[in-house]
Amino acid sequence: MNDLPILAVDFETTGLDAKADKLLSVGFVAMEHEQIKLKSCYHQIIQAQTTLEESNVIIHQITDTQKEQGQPLHIVVEKLLKALAGKVMLVHFARIERQFLQQACFELYGLVPDFPIIDTLVIAKRQLDKRDISYDPSELRLSKLRHKYQLPEHHGHNALNDAIATAELLLAQVNNKPKAEKIQLKDLIL
Repeated sequence: MNDLPILAVDFETTGLDAKADKLLSVGFVAMEHEQIKLKSCYHQIIQAQTTLEESNVIIHQITDTQKEQGQPLHIVVEKLLKALAGKVMLVHFARIERQFLQQACFELYGLVPDFPIIDTLVIAKRQLDKRDISYDPSELRLSKLRHKYQLPEHHGHNALNDAIATAELLLAQVNNKPKAEKIQLKDLIL
């Protein structure tokens, strides 16, 4: 993994359905040689053509006024795709980022690309499944996994904060395993 260029990515959205809901913000940070490159941080709110529900605003703290002052979707997606070029996308719960990015690309370019992805949730789930005992699915939440690895609490539901938190979690997952259990790169990429 030391030689693998990675881009930790997170989205905030108006909901969980990529076809009906909208992207609200994108955050990302690059990782190289198992180091998080904070100078590469990017966070942008997107001009979404929708009125935000109060329940959404409470979660992601993005208001209609902020959304209206954001960048158009095509500018944000282009910036993300350029940053992703030659890198593997790192996320926590790949379904959201994969589906929303594919939907945005379809709307903008008429194409649905497939992106190589590392998912910290999948890594954690595989580790829990190896124990062969039942577990509470809430153990797979980003904040709970960070706590398990004694990582500091972070302000969640901000796309950049969550991207950095996911990058930190991956480093903890990869580097806190006994040598006999080292995670293989082929097991990381979906």
